[in-house]
Amino acid sequence: MTWDPEPNGTLGGDQAPDNVSATLPVLDNFVTLTIDGNGDGAPDETNEPVGVEGDAPGTTKLALLGNVPNPFNPTTTIRFVVPGAAGTAAEVTLDIFDLSGRRVATLVDEPLPAGYRTAIWDGTNEAGTTVSSGVYFARVRAAGESDTKKIALIR
Repeated sequence: MTWDPEPNGTLGGDQAPDNVSATLPVLDNFVTLTIDGNGDGAPDETNEPVGVEGDAPGTTKLALLGNVPNPFNPTTTIRFVVPGAAGTAAEVTLDIFDLSGRRVATLVDEPLPAGYRTAIWDGTNEAGTTVSSGVYFARVRAAGESDTKKIALIR
């Protein structure tokens, strides 16, 4: 939804005045949307939070959202989305690979409910040994899909 600025700098009527809602792609755990409910062409003022706690009602695509912090030392939180309708689960694997393509660690290997999930990597391998500084890859797989992102570890 957009508004046309008037010559005096105020916002004019919106280009879709009959819209009362919008379908937005899921990018994070929340979205902010300004609504013109009274049709005056200006965003309505509200101080009341509106939202849904818990998982998204249904996600259609697997997504590896990256890790925070990146680069990291000593731990990082890897964020990902498990696809599926609300109330369903998918078999999920989340692995860490080195630049040679060798699996360093498996962080997740189990069914998880659809929605936003996190896993923590402490910079160790399967044996519990600290790995060296460098670039690694996180790969999440579920429902026949996969997504991969770079992770930088600095010691």
